[in-house]
Amino acid sequence: MTKLEIALLKECRGITENTLWNTPKPKGLHEMFDQEERETLAQEYFRECKKALVFVAAGETHRDPKVVLRAVRYLACHAIPPMQDSTDWFREGLSVLLVLACPYFGVPKGGEPFFEDIRRGMEEAESWTGDE
Repeated sequence: MTKLEIALLKECRGITENTLWNTPKPKGLHEMFDQEERETLAQEYFRECKKALVFVAAGETHRDPKVVLRAVRYLACHAIPPMQDSTDWFREGLSVLLVLACPYFGVPKGGEPFFEDIRRGMEEAESWTGDE
């Protein structure tokens, strides 16, 4: 495994700890997860990361493959227990982030108005200090 893959797997395991968090007072078996279940989910996330690495390496993107690691770290902020063992949110979120970071086809003539919304959101998020 490469250093990047090791870092990605570590992040995937961290995300799994958030999504498969055992509540202090579980209401049933559906709220309790063992180490094997956690590792299985982490490996599913990791498989999606490896597909993303292929996407970034293919075609005309010419991006640093660490963009995948940065995107996964960003997604980790959104990993919460109600997601449990779902991987759809991760796969779709990673895909959207990478399409924005590594565009591989053009935009409509005259530009894409949504890009301004994205820029505004990024500027707002970057101005947060966490003291609010």
